[in-house]
Amino acid sequence: MNGTQSQGITLLLWFLGGLYALAAASLYSVAGLCMPRMNVDGVELGVPRSGGELNYIRYIFERQWKNSCLPSCIFGIAFVLFAHVSGNTLAFGQSVFAAADRVPTNGEVRGVAIVATTLACVMHSISRRAGIWLSNILAVIKVIILVMMIAVGFCAYHGIFGEQDTNDLSPEAAFTNVTVSPYSFANGFLEILFAYAGWNHLNMVLSEVKDPRKTFKRTLPAAVVLVFILYMLVNVVYMLIVPKEIQMRQNTALAFFEITLGRTAGATASRRLLNALMAISSLGTIIVVTFTTARVKQELAKEGILPWAKFFGSSYDLSWRRLFKMIRGQKAKPSTLQETPVGALVLHWASTVFTILVTWPLDLTSAYSLLVGISAYLFAALFPTVIAIGVLYLHLNSRVEWSSKLGGFSSSQSFIPAIAVAIVGLFPIIMEWIPPSGYWEAEFPWYSTPLISWAFIVLSIVYWFWIRYKFGHRQGKFLMIERDPHFSQEDGYPVLDHEIVRMRRIHERELSAVFVL
Repeated sequence: MNGTQSQGITLLLWFLGGLYALAAASLYSVAGLCMPRMNVDGVELGVPRSGGELNYIRYIFERQWKNSCLPSCIFGIAFVLFAHVSGNTLAFGQSVFAAADRVPTNGEVRGVAIVATTLACVMHSISRRAGIWLSNILAVIKVIILVMMIAVGFCAYHGIFGEQDTNDLSPEAAFTNVTVSPYSFANGFLEILFAYAGWNHLNMVLSEVKDPRKTFKRTLPAAVVLVFILYMLVNVVYMLIVPKEIQMRQNTALAFFEITLGRTAGATASRRLLNALMAISSLGTIIVVTFTTARVKQELAKEGILPWAKFFGSSYDLSWRRLFKMIRGQKAKPSTLQETPVGALVLHWASTVFTILVTWPLDLTSAYSLLVGISAYLFAALFPTVIAIGVLYLHLNSRVEWSSKLGGFSSSQSFIPAIAVAIVGLFPIIMEWIPPSGYWEAEFPWYSTPLISWAFIVLSIVYWFWIRYKFGHRQGKFLMIERDPHFSQEDGYPVLDHEIVRMRRIHERELSAVFVL
């Protein structure tokens, strides 16, 4: 509302964000099952594997750069630095203190944020099953919270909590006094895309999904549709119950709780309840994102573009049962079923803590806005748009014969969503560069989100040139990666179960190209 100053435009942006999430999920369903392509028993097939966008960027673009790892570097550096939960951990810390009805210091909130990400990383390191189990429970709780808010909103609309004025959402009233600032529209839309984020997380852990060809096609669209409906209904009841003037100057969710439940339980109790629910929601996001993004960072390490790639790319069995046996002096052989990406989780923890600390000079609201803005700009807008344009290229390039590689998908199932994602995704990417009209309230410049995002894109290109110079031109060495994939059969199709990756730098004269840096 602060960006659009219109209830109607705000609802339209939420609707457009939901359509964008549906189109992106459809596009990623095709990409997840058709990219990358691997040779299985002499036949080239699309093999589901973890890694998400990394796999699609490699498949689409690295062929154009003669197997250069430049596309992986561009995506990978940004992902390592900004695909984390620092914004969510700050929100979690603020909600915890607000639920306890206590005003914290900046350092106390950031301390809780660091503890939260540390506990999430430790849990995922010692128990893969516990992380999945807790993620599922918190996801169900988040859905219940949204349903409860919708029910409370419609009860309030029908006067259950006493007589109150409701807003007029007719077109004449809902679309008055609309802002003319493209930046405000784009900034608000990025926040909406961040709220819808999650449609791509299943792609990040596809190797760990049981029977992905069945589950993926059915589960991903259903989940996105459910979230789409719930978010739209929640925003409708917000617009009906909370006066526009209040939405413009304070937290809409807080005002909603005070207007509804606050009339019976009191303003303080309703405020504490809201923050407790928000803490649970943030914790769920922290648990899930830590689990999924660590798998992508492990795949990045396997590309050899990160320092200490062997550590970051390996999995280890640190299960509590094995640790207890070792403490008691018993033999405890590692189990592949209990292995977790410990190195990648360490990397994830380090990047999260780094961004929590580096934003210390900013107030908590500004730090959250900046971190969320960069994350949404890169991973909800920029990279999905790049992948969509790449898929359109595959469709239009007759030499690729992409339509013949789609398996059970029709061409329209990837072509139409790719057009939609490319068009809609370009809107915030471009409009974030247009100065906002009016007063800018945050403690950082208005152009910080796109500037920092593109600065690290440029930095990743510089990093790639440095690697080439250090090893290729200066030492005459190239990185050779040998992969030994092991497949399992699910529903008659191969799925990458695990792979053994061997990396070594060899001299140019020894090169038998598998992968050239």
